[in-house]
Amino acid sequence: MSDNLALKAKLPKESYKLFPLIAIESIAISTCFFISIYFSHIIHLSHLATGKLIAASSFGALSGSWISGYLTTRLSPLRVSAIGSFFFSIGYFGVANSHNQTILLICMVMCGLGTVFLAVSNLTALVQTADEKANLKKRLIAIYTAIYNFCGIVAASLMSKLSEDHFPLLFDILSAMCICVSMYLLLLPRRENLRQAESKSTPTSHETFDWKLAALIIICVFSFGTIYSMYKVFFPIHVISNFEHSYKAIIALSFNGLLVVILQAYITKKFQNYSDISMIGFGGLALGVGYFLFGISETYIAGLFFICVGSIGEMIFVPPSKHLATICFTKGKEGLGLGLWRGIYFLSSIIGSYSSGWVGHQYGEKAAWGICLVMGIASGFAMLIYYLSLNIDNPSYNLTPRRN
Repeated sequence: MSDNLALKAKLPKESYKLFPLIAIESIAISTCFFISIYFSHIIHLSHLATGKLIAASSFGALSGSWISGYLTTRLSPLRVSAIGSFFFSIGYFGVANSHNQTILLICMVMCGLGTVFLAVSNLTALVQTADEKANLKKRLIAIYTAIYNFCGIVAASLMSKLSEDHFPLLFDILSAMCICVSMYLLLLPRRENLRQAESKSTPTSHETFDWKLAALIIICVFSFGTIYSMYKVFFPIHVISNFEHSYKAIIALSFNGLLVVILQAYITKKFQNYSDISMIGFGGLALGVGYFLFGISETYIAGLFFICVGSIGEMIFVPPSKHLATICFTKGKEGLGLGLWRGIYFLSSIIGSYSSGWVGHQYGEKAAWGICLVMGIASGFAMLIYYLSLNIDNPSYNLTPRRN
């Protein structure tokens, strides 16, 4: 009952201070998400080369996942965010001013480090403002996701309409913006992070690492990340190739983000009384099936419908999966759980980017979309295996809605 009240309660005052920072983070990360348009259509790299550059970003993020999570237990999350902004500044500056593939690989690694440092630190700071209220945490995660996707719409619109000459200018602006944010955060007085420091010293009932729960998160997030690596490599290219720079391309590129902005909070509230375990299983399955069908669809309307199916799966999957990651560790170490989530996500992105690029190069784009279906089924299957391993008398893992 307390969690239901938390969902309806006002957000913590500290969370409002973080929303502008999250918006800036989201613009930087979302632009990087659509950067395959720049590599493929502006500097005319092959699918395989584009896949390698996207994988380099994922490699940087993977390398920084545990580091950033660990640093949030030793430093203020906002200090870790400053480091991430600095990495992004270097990465975007290099992408804007070089076409050399070796330099681009290094710069994409820096962008990957920036992505995970910002995502882990800012979300850690946000969920720590909710104390131990589970539904309030998921509400904050849902708001974080909505902000990210709104900024994704802005990035998609910009990337689909920019001329060739304007891409380097955009990257230079982002580089300057990130270095300014980094300097601002480093100059913040230490008292701004008092709440997080206090929360880390508070004892909690979660005193051991939950290996069984972590194993489920690893499998499901690996499936989720593999699907989205396919999405990052082929989705922007597929849309621009079929619709060029028409309004249809802008709608398609923005549709996922728009749905999340509009529906994420509603979806989170609608499914609040269902087990988090069942939500990540069913959400992952819907995500995989939706994007597989999008990849093989022949018409524009059918494509939008299947994007909708995949987006609903994403909205069901993300808040509970991140919430479960935060409770794998003791209170005050939520960053380690989010680092685990991000680490597995980016490991799957590396594997997915390379494999999808290779499959697409050898057998065509439609064959590569089949990976989404396999990963979606794997997510649903992992959920069933997890339930079978539990005591059936445990009501907290019931597949049906819980009454409060």
